[in-house]
Amino acid sequence: MKCFSSTGLTLPFQESFETGNFNSNGWTNINQESDFGWEIAITSGTSPGTRSARLPYYIDFQTGTRDYLISPSFNLSGYSSVELSFEFAYQQRTQGLTDSLILSISSDCGESWVRVFEAGENNFHSFATAPLSGSFFTPQLPEEWCVASSFIDCINLDLSGFAGMTGVRFRFEGYNGSGNNIYIDNINLTGELAEVLPVADFNANGNLQVCLGEPVIFTNTSYNNPTEYQWSFPGAIVDSSEVFSPLVLYPDTGSYDVELIVSNALGSDTLLLESYITVLPIPEIFITIEPDSVCRGTGAQLEASNGIAYFWAAAPGLGATYAQSVSASPQNTTNYVVTGLSEFGCTNNASATLTVINPPQTPTISQQDTILICSPADSYQWFVNGLEIEGATSQLHVPQVNGNYNVRIFNAFGCTSISNPFNVTDVSIEDFQANSLIQVYPNPADRILNLEAKSPIVEYVIFDSTGRLIKQASANKTKTLAIQTDELVSGIYTFRIQTQQGIQSIPVAVIR
Repeated sequence: MKCFSSTGLTLPFQESFETGNFNSNGWTNINQESDFGWEIAITSGTSPGTRSARLPYYIDFQTGTRDYLISPSFNLSGYSSVELSFEFAYQQRTQGLTDSLILSISSDCGESWVRVFEAGENNFHSFATAPLSGSFFTPQLPEEWCVASSFIDCINLDLSGFAGMTGVRFRFEGYNGSGNNIYIDNINLTGELAEVLPVADFNANGNLQVCLGEPVIFTNTSYNNPTEYQWSFPGAIVDSSEVFSPLVLYPDTGSYDVELIVSNALGSDTLLLESYITVLPIPEIFITIEPDSVCRGTGAQLEASNGIAYFWAAAPGLGATYAQSVSASPQNTTNYVVTGLSEFGCTNNASATLTVINPPQTPTISQQDTILICSPADSYQWFVNGLEIEGATSQLHVPQVNGNYNVRIFNAFGCTSISNPFNVTDVSIEDFQANSLIQVYPNPADRILNLEAKSPIVEYVIFDSTGRLIKQASANKTKTLAIQTDELVSGIYTFRIQTQQGIQSIPVAVIR
């Protein structure tokens, strides 16, 4: 039942209940004491339409209860006279049982009421429009309504005492005497305009403070029949308007004056409200993502700043939540949005993208001679039987023991993938004993291959993977030797080394 005293509908107002509900024209239906109250019913005998408002007191046995149907608010300023008329229908069930219809008026939006009409049957058709009947009453003929009844006329009330007022409402009140049904229809509120000077009035619907970027909708509540409107909004994007209730947007923060001049044939009136609208700043919200790029399956920390409260929108890897700092673990690159609140109650959004990098494809291991070879990657780490092999970080690896070998590879972003196990079974005790006569390192080699033997080295020969002779050189019978390999291309080579104790062939991987 809330309304502003300076607002309301203007005249004429008509209600025939043909919409089938009370809400369409702003009626308020109050029933606090029983299971029955005002309702829309199908009737005949009145025009236009086939619907009327009804109190079903024939079946409501809560004697003494009251039901209210309250009109919307009206602005009667500028009217010199006002009249209310309505049609009704009622039939007494038995003598001695009567119901009442009461009409009251309020000029303060319904805070207080003045009774202006009341009617109840006295067994002499003081209210009944149809003959007494013990049945459930539903009017079907014009004669059963006040418009054509031979018993009573319809109601026309002079409400000129309320002319010039605002926030005016009227209320139909039913009193249950356990008699029969009461019907009303075709309510008309009309008035004659007064010849008076207009009065300028307006409000901003409570939005005297708005955040930058929010529009202000001004409600024109001027009265006494103005016909022209001239608004002035200094500092607004559009600083003037002639529409009834304009929408205004301000480009900067600050306080702004608003002026309205209204006029009609008799003159004009001006209302200037200084510093009426205040535009507040919106916060500049920031998001920090650490790290801003992650491998799939890992997460990052997102932190918002420069606000006093935050709300993160739901996104992959993150549920909607109120927090300043959140964790996110998406499967794909995702944009995250947070709304931040300032101390003034203004909000703003910020967004940031977390880049998700796919891991490298699962590596494969192959074997050539006694050397394990991994498919190409940026970097490597070899394992045997689940244990990391220290220093085994090349594409090629010479196994020293039998077992299950895996290799973990890394791409340029540090994302990893690990191979399936590769079982090595051909590292024998004899190989170990032979290898113990000559130690070769590093293997794989880059630019230098070091040889250490238990007896003096006489000669070494290098063959490529096809058996082609690459190099042959004497070693001056030293037990240690550094062989330059920077002239060799990447690949698998066989170094045949002759010592004073014999000849040994060792596969060596060269990488660049």
